[in-house]
Amino acid sequence: KKAAKLKVLSLADKVADHLIKHGWAIIDNFVPLDVVRRVKIEAGLFKEHYEQSEIWVGKHADVGAHLSVPNVRGDKVLWLCGGHNSAAPEGVTRSVKTINEIEPCKLQVKAAAPIRRFNAIKELISCCDKIVEELKPKVPFLSAIYERSDAMLANYPGGGSRFARHVDNTTLDGRRLTVLVYLNPTW
Repeated sequence: KKAAKLKVLSLADKVADHLIKHGWAIIDNFVPLDVVRRVKIEAGLFKEHYEQSEIWVGKHADVGAHLSVPNVRGDKVLWLCGGHNSAAPEGVTRSVKTINEIEPCKLQVKAAAPIRRFNAIKELISCCDKIVEELKPKVPFLSAIYERSDAMLANYPGGGSRFARHVDNTTLDGRRLTVLVYLNPTW
């Protein structure tokens, strides 16, 4: 555990410098390969429950519409709730009764799940949360982060599916950082 903590601290320093200078950073091999493999297995169990993604079209967070535009965003997504620091997080979340657990946000997906605990996905989210916690005191624009949104699994099924170049949070809804984790071992 101590070695993992030191690795996170070391990575946080490098990532913080790059975020401050460029506004983005890449961390190769941040998540252990065994976790990546287990997450792929867990995520694959929900293949039939992923939904066509949508984009937000509007100038403000409260005025606009979600639209499915496959030539702009062709992934399929599954939202996961839980594992938050506070009792009432923002976003599409619902309250998860099992403390510190991660589960599909939609109750019908949870009910159909072939497993009840999502340990690998929880471990992946925990890895991301730890690095963000270490970045907060090092990166001024991240210092006000108090909670993350629900986690989203995205699957790009091929056939030209993509997410066109874009800027997250054009509506200034409070999001400060987007963390992407690619589960392709050779990415």
